[in-house]
Amino acid sequence: MATAELHLPTDITDIGTEIGKMSHAVGVGGLGSFKNQWPGYKHLMGGSESPLHVSKHFLAIPDHGLSPVEEMYGELEENFLEVHDHLESKVTLFGHSLGGFMVTRLGIDHPDKISNVVAVAGVQEGVKSITPSGQILKFLLNNPPGEEHIMHESDFIQSHLQRVKTEWDPDVNLHLISPTYDTLIPAPQGLGLEVPDGQSIEKHMIAPNFPGLRRMLRHRYRLPEDVGFLDNPWAVGHVDIAFSLGLFNYMKQIRRDSPESDVEAIASSRLEAVAA
Repeated sequence: MATAELHLPTDITDIGTEIGKMSHAVGVGGLGSFKNQWPGYKHLMGGSESPLHVSKHFLAIPDHGLSPVEEMYGELEENFLEVHDHLESKVTLFGHSLGGFMVTRLGIDHPDKISNVVAVAGVQEGVKSITPSGQILKFLLNNPPGEEHIMHESDFIQSHLQRVKTEWDPDVNLHLISPTYDTLIPAPQGLGLEVPDGQSIEKHMIAPNFPGLRRMLRHRYRLPEDVGFLDNPWAVGHVDIAFSLGLFNYMKQIRRDSPESDVEAIASSRLEAVAA
């Protein structure tokens, strides 16, 4: 059984002492997100010596996710490019829920600006079925326009899946992270993406290492052997996955392993070039 065991930090607010030794991270929220939510994602975005305040590293879904998907993506793309102009190096880009679809799309369209794409409980495969919780959310949001476009069988999503399968750049690492369970979008979410032949995807489910639990999850969800597990003290769902210790530690690991991780050295080399 393939697993990915990680040592967890003792405090989720501990970003670490090696400031400047991790690649910049930019996060995209999900349906209903708003700009002032950035403190909830700060632990995933901090740790690099950035010219921008950490709040600028978080991008909310335009119009809280209530506009047609193409319109929201166009505005989000502009916002991302504006932030990236200040960072000047490739970034680790993560998206939560609907943001998982958005960052996957950005990964296709802007591979020269991104080193890692991390989709967390993402809908990058589209919504395969609407759960009772999903029905309640639709009612509370007054049936947002264009919802049919994010259904799995829609031409929009199928075209997106085909683009990932045929156009994904091998220099961009794709990471798909599923919660242990999901009452909003049935788990495992987003683990079925395919990339061009010869490439691979890092696929993980976050779950505690209780005796027999992971074997049961693998059987219940029919998880293939290439899906590993990220250790966490508790089971996580669609919302609290973003605040899990397993995701926090995983993000730190891939940002440190990124070729752009020593952004401090990159900045120094640029200053030397200007001085010369």
